[in-house]
Amino acid sequence: MPLESKPKARLAELLREAFPKFVVQRHEDRYNGGTPDFSIDGNRRTSWWECKDVTDEKPMKQNELQKRMMVRLNRQTYSRYIIWSHQEGIEQTFIVVPSQINSWMTTENFSDIGFDHRFVINAVRRVHYDQERT
Repeated sequence: MPLESKPKARLAELLREAFPKFVVQRHEDRYNGGTPDFSIDGNRRTSWWECKDVTDEKPMKQNELQKRMMVRLNRQTYSRYIIWSHQEGIEQTFIVVPSQINSWMTTENFSDIGFDHRFVINAVRRVHYDQERT
């Protein structure tokens, strides 16, 4: 079982609690490999979220199809990466624009509180209620 499956399961549970009227779906597409892990529909908006778990022993792994899909989705609607990083003894949660995935560690959108699902929920709230487009 991949490391990211437990944080994803907990995140899905918390998202459904935080947004009970929204449609939160997990997409586990092992065959095509390009579909992001989550889609969230709510407040007349759709967002797509791809989760990655990165450690010192397990660097970021992603195929080109997935990269292209995330960029395409972000052009048409909204997509972001959620990266749970535990490297050099530091745990952080990053939210990254698809076009910045190759330099994700330098992004300013991160939480220094470890694996912070509230940080992700607040990002979803901004997207679906504040119409954030950055």
